[in-house]
Amino acid sequence: MTTKVYDGSDSAVVTGAVLVGNSTADNDGKYIGTETVTLSGGTSGTFASKNVGTGKGVTTAMTLGGADAGNYTLSTQPTLTGTITAKNITMSGTVLDKVYDGNTAATIVLGSLTGLVGAEQLQVSVAGNAGTFSDKNVGGSTIPVTVTYTLADDLASGGVVSNYNLVNQTDTISGRILAKDLQVFNAVVTTKVYDGTTDAVITGAGLIGNSSSATDGKYVGTETLVLGSSTTGTFASKNVGAGQTVTTAMTLGGVDVGNYTLNTQPTLTGAITAKGLDVVVGEVTVTKVYDGTTAIANGNVSIDATTFALRNGAATANDGKFYSGEDVKLKLNTAGALTSKDASVGLQNVTTQVELDGAAVGNYALNAYQLKGTVTRKDLVVNGGDITVSKVYNGNTAINGGTDVSFGASALTGGSTGSADG
Repeated sequence: MTTKVYDGSDSAVVTGAVLVGNSTADNDGKYIGTETVTLSGGTSGTFASKNVGTGKGVTTAMTLGGADAGNYTLSTQPTLTGTITAKNITMSGTVLDKVYDGNTAATIVLGSLTGLVGAEQLQVSVAGNAGTFSDKNVGGSTIPVTVTYTLADDLASGGVVSNYNLVNQTDTISGRILAKDLQVFNAVVTTKVYDGTTDAVITGAGLIGNSSSATDGKYVGTETLVLGSSTTGTFASKNVGAGQTVTTAMTLGGVDVGNYTLNTQPTLTGAITAKGLDVVVGEVTVTKVYDGTTAIANGNVSIDATTFALRNGAATANDGKFYSGEDVKLKLNTAGALTSKDASVGLQNVTTQVELDGAAVGNYALNAYQLKGTVTRKDLVVNGGDITVSKVYNGNTAINGGTDVSFGASALTGGSTGSADG
């Protein structure tokens, strides 16, 4: 019997075929004595088919030769069988990297078969193109993946599955599970009143579960994750402004944190609004000497600095004080008005507006206030001159009330003329 590994041909190798001499009977199949008879073609044969099988018929075409061959015939070829065994082949495959999804399913990319005969091919498949990771969790560089290949005949090339043995039909290859990148949802920057710092307060920041895709920024199912440092951030500037960039340094924690990353912080903006300052206003802040108008302008008012000031030493957003060490002060507009021009009115409202001044003015605003002011009487000076007093004779020198007094243009400072009822 001859045995060979499938090679795509029906050729067989025959061994041990010989002729035997010293015949003792006509039908013993031996030649006479030591005559010279040789056997040709005794080392090769032909299988009934090229395909794998056992007990396969093998035909031969042996012939006689030698000096005495003319005295003999070879009327019957030997009855032979042989075996063709399957040829070993191997399959290559790779595992696609996948983002963590909470399961062990692996996607397989088929490679090629090695060891096929000639141009023969076989159809190769993996059920669902899937293998199985040994662990669902993110690992080191690679994780073992079990994959089972299925072969089928390829009629076009003549490849037959039964002629081959896939050595690694169930194989272990390696793949990677990558950490899933999460997104912070619903983070909002709380608008704050200027406090001299870049500190920001974040609300609403959280993680969302029940992921449905590798890129949705959500974690898998109901796994346990914690978002740290989610309530604080940093404004780009401490100063008042809208739409300011706010940076954060949020972190991930929790039992399942090893399967996730937070590569990108949320993109946030927020606003810092001006802090309201209180004006300390005394009972009388602005005083002007009567000039016949309600106008307040440079040079005709006086301001009492002890009752017209800002409060400093801020501690809270709503305390009405500016922060110690910052350059902010008050200044009075150059124009304004009293409610009345007359001194007789007494204490009255002043419409003159107060403004903030100084390097830090942009971070503050004035709270509501009301200045108070008075008009003082203007002093008149009697210069003498053309002053006339007249009365009806009554026998004495007294000038009593009710006596008329008249004065000329030179009598009072300012050139006024008039009369008085004495």
